[in-house]
Amino acid sequence: MATSPLPTATASASKKRRSRGGTLALDEVKKLGTELLSSRSHLNHAPALLALLSPTAPLDLALEALISLQSFFVPLIPSIPSASAAANAGDAGSDPELVFGAWLRQRFDELVAALVELSVSPHSDDAIRDVALDALMDFVKLGKDGKFHSAIYHKFLYAVVHAADPVDMLLELLVSKYFKYTDIRYFTYTSLDKIANSLGSKTTGSGKDALQNGSDESKNRSSIFIHNIYNLLAHVPLMDFQKESTFDMWSTVGLSSKGENDSSKDTSTYINKKLKLKFTKAWLSFLKLPLPLDVYKEVKMFLP
Repeated sequence: MATSPLPTATASASKKRRSRGGTLALDEVKKLGTELLSSRSHLNHAPALLALLSPTAPLDLALEALISLQSFFVPLIPSIPSASAAANAGDAGSDPELVFGAWLRQRFDELVAALVELSVSPHSDDAIRDVALDALMDFVKLGKDGKFHSAIYHKFLYAVVHAADPVDMLLELLVSKYFKYTDIRYFTYTSLDKIANSLGSKTTGSGKDALQNGSDESKNRSSIFIHNIYNLLAHVPLMDFQKESTFDMWSTVGLSSKGENDSSKDTSTYINKKLKLKFTKAWLSFLKLPLPLDVYKEVKMFLP
């Protein structure tokens, strides 16, 4: 009886698909992830997996690395020290837990930066963009004991505003998945207010805006930033602040003053006031910028 044929070259290549650098195959990436999740003795696998979180990395390898890293960090989030505490860990001598905490902080910051890049980059495949955004927003939800992690979300929105290429696909994901949540709307307005104010602070004492007086390249970049701020603001669903009484929250605590259930009348009034204030501040900060003519026309049609 004839023996079974050996795997074909095509099947072998599929199983052992190499990364662009030729150093890792898919099954090797899976092994790194499995071992990272099994023991601290394999912590050195994390940098290798982080290196695969690139818009130009092979899609299957990037997805596998992302899933493994997310699974690794989610249960450890309560153990991740603040940036300042991690920076001071070196003063504590050789305490292994402090050293581990500082290592966690550094690797987590690298993961967040990679997720932001994968979400915003025009070179990202739609599949990895979707998964990266979901992972990033999970960290926003889980990052501060149930409170909305505004620092991570601000980094993300800052990158969106400063993206040189169109972000239409990302905006569609935000609208379909996240802008329905009240706390996400609130912190979107909060961050865009800060970013717009930062751009507006470039106005000189003579009243001539530095964004308009710079080089053509500088003015073009500024115009892109302003377009991006507008596109974000315009994609956040408008609310009737007088009638809105129920709110879906992304984070556990939401926006209530004491973390109580957000269904009471007093809490609804409180949330409406906070949201209306942030909405107003964000739009006013944006409208103070030197709007390109096409944006100015769109704003006139958009705002009631």
